[in-house]
Amino acid sequence: MIPPPPYRHSLSFIAVLTSCASFLSASEITWQPTFDLTSANQINTDGTFVAALNAVSDGNSQTVTVGGEDILFSADDIAPANTGTSNYFTGSGGDTGNSELNTVLNSHSYGGGGWSFQLTGLTGGTEYQIQLIGAGDTRGCCSARNQRAGDGESPENVSGDFSRSGVGSVIGTFTAASSTQTISLLDGINNGQDPGISAYILRSTAAPTPRAPTDIALSNSDLAPNSASGTLIGTLLTSDPNSSDTHTYTFVDTGSFPDNNLFTIANGDELRAGTTLGGFGATYSIRLRTTDNDNLTYDETFPLNVEAAMAPTALSFPPPTLFSWELRWAQTLPTLSPKIPTALIPIPINWSQVLEIWTMVYSRSQGAL
Repeated sequence: MIPPPPYRHSLSFIAVLTSCASFLSASEITWQPTFDLTSANQINTDGTFVAALNAVSDGNSQTVTVGGEDILFSADDIAPANTGTSNYFTGSGGDTGNSELNTVLNSHSYGGGGWSFQLTGLTGGTEYQIQLIGAGDTRGCCSARNQRAGDGESPENVSGDFSRSGVGSVIGTFTAASSTQTISLLDGINNGQDPGISAYILRSTAAPTPRAPTDIALSNSDLAPNSASGTLIGTLLTSDPNSSDTHTYTFVDTGSFPDNNLFTIANGDELRAGTTLGGFGATYSIRLRTTDNDNLTYDETFPLNVEAAMAPTALSFPPPTLFSWELRWAQTLPTLSPKIPTALIPIPINWSQVLEIWTMVYSRSQGAL
């Protein structure tokens, strides 16, 4: 079961610098293949957020937005004697495309020969996922260094190498045996020296507590007059705290909402006319239910209105067409008898204006000859 928010936020993180020590408790962690984290989108958001830490000595927490989720990396110098804050990552060109994540990677905790820290405040029996982000470091002195992650077990389950310059990252999953869990940082197999991390993200991967939908949205409620059977009215969308749930829609309380019989649900989420609907000014009222994967429901009433007839408020016409009479007729008049060449005149025609212009153009053309 996922701890309630006040309990989750009471998690404390105790750093213990050591190369060989006995810890409170350690469960076996299954480590996935390591990879280079080059953008914020590679931060894993499976499950439910529990906590995130920015290994920094200046108290500067950062919020990184990933897929619409705001992840607060709380500032904590988890290795107090070996935590540095500078431009370790960005100073030599490191860039994830996310300024907040770049700031997180510009600091890290490290320790020669290996060190470990404890996660506390966990719930025994709950499944967790931890993503470690290696010490971001693009400096020539340190960028080639590698580290590995472990779980404090004997024998210890250890990840593959993940680098500083990558920035290397690794994800591990475990089922908490108690309220604590050991995380070890070890020298890499290749060029292992001063293993460290810039950050980690802890998430609970247990199934979320089922919660009922909270709202139904209909994309449109205005109907065209005399809509035929099958006409699409609008699409339906459910708001649900369990964002991965899918939903089905049904009509309910038809005894109190007889207009339900005039509509139908098609293709899962489309509200359509079930018969020919009324003309201008007709109104309807329907009641819908959405049901989620856990059979939890939410009902909502929707008024539907046929557009009302509206009288025109103004008439507008295009402006009169103006003709370049001199240009068009100066080229034709020398070969024409003095009569109006109606075939060349666009419609509409204002004959009084035509006669005036004809007289002027003809006289000018005659003079030019």
